[in-house]
Amino acid sequence: MALLSRSLLFAGLTLLLPVRVLQAQQADMTETVAYAKERSLVTNALQTVVTLLQDITRDYAAGPLGERFRNMTNRLADATTPLGLTPAATPLNRDDLNQLEALLRNLYEQLKDLRDDLAFEEEHDLAKRLAPLERGLREAVRTVHRLNDDATPALAERERWLDPNRQALRRRARDDRQKDRQDEPSAHRHFGLDRHYRDAFVGEVWNRWPYRTTSVYRPIPSMRYNRVEGLVLGIGRGPMEWDSYDRGKVFGQASYAFSLDRWRYEVGAEARMGRRYGNDNFDLKLGGAYRRNTATNDLWKSSWAENTLAAFFFKEDFFDYFETEGWTLYAAAHLTPYLQASVGFRQDEYRSLTRRTSWSLFGGDGFRINPPIDEGDMNSFVVTLEGGHIRGLSSRPRGAAFRLEAELGKGLGGDFSFNRYLGDARFYAPLGPNGLTLRLRGGLATGAVPYQKGFTLGGIGSTRAYPQNAFFGTRMLLANAEFIFYEWSFFDDVILNDVQFFGLFDAGWVNNVSDRFDIDDVLPSAGFGVALDDRHVRLELSWPLREVAGDRQPTLWLRLNPTF
Repeated sequence: MALLSRSLLFAGLTLLLPVRVLQAQQADMTETVAYAKERSLVTNALQTVVTLLQDITRDYAAGPLGERFRNMTNRLADATTPLGLTPAATPLNRDDLNQLEALLRNLYEQLKDLRDDLAFEEEHDLAKRLAPLERGLREAVRTVHRLNDDATPALAERERWLDPNRQALRRRARDDRQKDRQDEPSAHRHFGLDRHYRDAFVGEVWNRWPYRTTSVYRPIPSMRYNRVEGLVLGIGRGPMEWDSYDRGKVFGQASYAFSLDRWRYEVGAEARMGRRYGNDNFDLKLGGAYRRNTATNDLWKSSWAENTLAAFFFKEDFFDYFETEGWTLYAAAHLTPYLQASVGFRQDEYRSLTRRTSWSLFGGDGFRINPPIDEGDMNSFVVTLEGGHIRGLSSRPRGAAFRLEAELGKGLGGDFSFNRYLGDARFYAPLGPNGLTLRLRGGLATGAVPYQKGFTLGGIGSTRAYPQNAFFGTRMLLANAEFIFYEWSFFDDVILNDVQFFGLFDAGWVNNVSDRFDIDDVLPSAGFGVALDDRHVRLELSWPLREVAGDRQPTLWLRLNPTF
């Protein structure tokens, strides 16, 4: 709390900095007196902001509301810090004033939206507490605006957004927001979570963006459990997100795998070219890393957290693993909020890993063997393009996303000469109170393809009714579909909230028999499931529609995240 208070006070003191008087407000005042008066108005308004921010953040420090206010505070500090400490009579230039006005204007709009959210949730007492804060920010923006404008006719036009009597426009906007909220589960509407967490822009964190894998990073947590490493304990720090306040960051991890009896590590650094806070325009990150760690190509099927829990409790390990040691140099470009591209060069040594543990808390049938890979040195370029826009990914998703990736290893030296191409498209369509979700995925590997660059199907996250990772090939096609009844449940609002029922269908093909596609080689399956807590906890029961090794028994999966 002391750190937050110092940040808030610093933000307030920074805004006390002198600004240039562009036009005297009263004829009988000197420029110095007029400037001091305007500065005093800003000071008084922001004192109210500081006090209320402190009180509310203290009361809601552990919840999403406190996080939203901490975000406002950080943005205020980041934007005002570069203005510098100048003598009291020295004005700031127009660029500084423009930056300050834009920031305060943005914070005012965020606060106004938050009050509307609270009023919709019938949190009237808290909404009233925010009223002085909203007024203080509004007055601060008006004052900075006056200092930044020579009272031209454009002033009235630019100040319309601040007019508290703008009833028609505000009522229309409020009606639109409430209509959107009615389509969202109540658990995600509280404190405006639907406004800030339902929209996913390309490259955001995995719970708001469907692709957990990336081309230039190999994400892995520092604490995990699996059949080749056993228990892994360590510390780690992830790379920069696009909405980060950082301009540069050192990331990586250090951990110890007890069953493998080896240290695992990664160290990397990257620099960002764009602004320090959220940037919807073009942005660029440059980075590099060196690592010796465990890797997998199966992260699109499940998450590290889900896989760790399944292995620890039930002796179910969904991934196949190998070890890589080497370095990567990369560049990632945020082209628009809906499009991201990246390119990287990797130089790695690949090594096989074997099953090292058979323990789980509740036992089970035993861990699968971990298949050996083709060991050796590999040089490759990786190029990725992904884009789209999704709303409500964790509850009722709407929108579409795609990801295209090429790994080019021909003619670059090393022990392998191959090219690998992968595409993945996902569609989330609302159909009244129901929804239809689709995933289409395909892959092609050419040349002297090492085992670890092939494709596997079967089991969780792919064709759900068949054995895990049982089908391998250098060509792969996959289609998944789910029809979801969002408001169906006999128990909904009686025993459990946010229960969903869905039917599912999977169909996959790999060229393990022939390179030529044949419908008779497709692996179809169908079933149904129930999702609790929106899409977070799922039971999926699926039957194979094609007999493999004389087995057509259904498979039941307990999932902690959606398949796609």
